[in-house]
Amino acid sequence: MRQAWQTLSARVARGLVRRQDARGVVLFALGVWPQLAVLWWAQSAALLGWAGADAFHRPVLIGVHLALSALLAWQGLQVGRAWPLRTVAPPPGLVAKMLVPSLVGSALLTVTYGPTDTPMPMVFMAQLVLARALFSWAQMRLATVLALSCLAGGVLAVWAGLAVPLLAGPVYAGGAMNPWWTGWTRIVFAAAWLPYMAMMLFYAEVLQRRQRELETLGRTDALTGLLNRRAFMERLAREAHRQARSGRPLTLVMFDIDHFKCVNDRHGHPAGDEVLAAFARILKACTRDRVDAAGRWGGEEFVLLLPETDLMGAERVASKVCAALRHASFEADERAFRVTASAGVSQVEQGLVDAALRAADRCLYDAKRSGRDRVRGGVSTEVPGGTNDRPDPA
Repeated sequence: MRQAWQTLSARVARGLVRRQDARGVVLFALGVWPQLAVLWWAQSAALLGWAGADAFHRPVLIGVHLALSALLAWQGLQVGRAWPLRTVAPPPGLVAKMLVPSLVGSALLTVTYGPTDTPMPMVFMAQLVLARALFSWAQMRLATVLALSCLAGGVLAVWAGLAVPLLAGPVYAGGAMNPWWTGWTRIVFAAAWLPYMAMMLFYAEVLQRRQRELETLGRTDALTGLLNRRAFMERLAREAHRQARSGRPLTLVMFDIDHFKCVNDRHGHPAGDEVLAAFARILKACTRDRVDAAGRWGGEEFVLLLPETDLMGAERVASKVCAALRHASFEADERAFRVTASAGVSQVEQGLVDAALRAADRCLYDAKRSGRDRVRGGVSTEVPGGTNDRPDPA
């Protein structure tokens, strides 16, 4: 159940982030209709004399009700136009045709009912928030300016006594409200408040998901999906600290793809990228999920961290990785080619990260110098001066 909800939530989040216009029009209507439908039924009850008839000036209520009915019908028409276009490019003006009448109509309804003693301002605000969530500011700018202008002008007209009143009396008169008013205000408030809160909570979840995605992007290499150098060093520092306390074995493997520059020169950089991505997949396939850590050190160099693994076990893993790459076949311009990799293995001692890196680097150089496509291992020791002046093998 949780997995299904996460999948659905992720799909809706991606849809909202992409902001497809036709889908946004449909979602906007679904969010607005409950609010306006409650108002329409309340007005219908008053017109039919069922309840609340004495709360309105009937001639004005008839005009407002006809206008609200026209607005609901117009929104339904726009949904009918947008529904078949959810997966294709919608025609220009589709969003404006939905937003301008909806937001302006809600602003006028807010003024007509009263912007200070009814829940209509909440309805108007919820629609603005919903529109901003679904559409860009450029798409809703015209509708927002017109709606706010109508709202400001209507409030000034009410204060100047120029507007024809809809309500026969104030909603709040200092005593207990009429039961009809009590039910109407609570239902309308809930119809506006619930979608508003749902949208806010959903977007909070979307923001958290996007934050996690950004954190993942900041920690992974874009081409291979492995840890980048900084993230790998953080993981190595944690594991080395744990090794220094527990004394449990911890090994480090450094790989370098042999003659990688020749791959790029002969077959092109896209082929080189495919080799790097394939080697990353091999590293993942040959290591333990959530235990080992693989990273791209830079260029064609990769690193592998193996907790709870001694030097001999790490050499076996490195040999397995190199053998898998050796038997992999690549193709560029309808020509097949193969590549190999060399590896240097070191065992971390006393949590000394730099010493382990230098030892793995020296062992990798020895593997290159010995003919490539080989694995060499050794125990890390401190090197005076902390430098390594060996040349960079191709």
